[in-house]
Amino acid sequence: MLLRGLLFWIFDYCHHSPIRRHYNDLKRRLDDPETTSDVLDRLLRHASESTPYYKSYRGETKLEAFPIINKAIIKEHFKDFIAEGFDPNDLKATTTSGSTGTPFTVYKNSDKIARHTAAMILFNKKANLPLGQRLYYLRVWNRMNRKGWKAQYLQNIIPIEVSHFGEQEVKDFVRRIHGYKGSVSILGFASALTDLSRLAADLLDVPRNVRSVISMSEHLPDTTRNRLRKLFGCPVVARYSNMENGFIAQQKADSDYYEINTADFKIELLGLNDDKPVKNGEMGRIVITDLYNYAMPLIRYDTGDTAVCDVVGGRPVFLSIEGRTCDLVFDTSGKPMSPHFVTNTLWEYRELRQYQFIQRTERQYVVKLCLSSCFEREEKLKQQLLSYLGEDAEVSFEYVNEFPVLQSGKRRSVINEWKK
Repeated sequence: MLLRGLLFWIFDYCHHSPIRRHYNDLKRRLDDPETTSDVLDRLLRHASESTPYYKSYRGETKLEAFPIINKAIIKEHFKDFIAEGFDPNDLKATTTSGSTGTPFTVYKNSDKIARHTAAMILFNKKANLPLGQRLYYLRVWNRMNRKGWKAQYLQNIIPIEVSHFGEQEVKDFVRRIHGYKGSVSILGFASALTDLSRLAADLLDVPRNVRSVISMSEHLPDTTRNRLRKLFGCPVVARYSNMENGFIAQQKADSDYYEINTADFKIELLGLNDDKPVKNGEMGRIVITDLYNYAMPLIRYDTGDTAVCDVVGGRPVFLSIEGRTCDLVFDTSGKPMSPHFVTNTLWEYRELRQYQFIQRTERQYVVKLCLSSCFEREEKLKQQLLSYLGEDAEVSFEYVNEFPVLQSGKRRSVINEWKK
């Protein structure tokens, strides 16, 4: 065990081991998803007895009897979601960046924080990142998310700014990894990792002390994943998490599907246009019940994301996580399309530095391209897109010098401006 990891568990032991207890419980419940029924029953009873928004559901024992909520509903009735007996001044406020809307805050009690920390340790370990190992964290850093020097040192986290992650910045980053004698891992948004995989591909001296690469928050293109595996010779996994809930699902190192954190969340996959459960293999909205946030219960919370679910080895898994419902695009017949078709189509065009696919109307689509050299295959790309979207689709191209990242550090590659 690394020294920082050992010191962490000693500190936890001196405070009556709250994180160790959650860590052990988390492992046990992940191995047996059926054991979460008692936790769900307690949460529903607590919420209906102590939370103003849910008091009209007192006595209800079935999850399906509770309403589906989203960020807009929570904001409108914010005070009603805080459970009685909890003082907001004593809670941890977690605020999302608001990259796809206005900022959004959720309060969390100490037990939820301990549970989140336990999940972080466990899922990091599954991703070949042991507690205490150096982690290079690629994102846009600002006043709200920047860690103090003490937290950076204790957690062995090195923040890497990616708002301008160009060729020189990538070279400096790779040189920094080279200068560290121990093993490291890399965590970052898929857009930053894509830039890293592209710009570092031509470097002759690539470090071999990278144990794992973890992508978060955005869809990780297969091309980026394969490039990083080849580049660093280590596992590359994608993680699905959010600020308001925590660690929801993560890919295994040897597979493309996502292991769902059934120990911390009750997951429902509901229809895109109704609230009925979808069948395995069908795309649906990810609706989450957080089993451990008693200060601000989030029951049947519509994350705004979509996924495809199935069962592997008797366990529910996400086959794919498609991104936000507002970023789903539709073909000309109105059929929803996975954003993956865009990345899968464009991967062969290596002359493209960045791209952005936009649906403007029912049949109008715009492809914005940022080039590293001349692009002479526009007509071929257009025909490939038409084969997916429909022969009556109107596809046009625009050429730009750069796509700025959002305040959160994410870069939207697929956008739907036509609200179906």
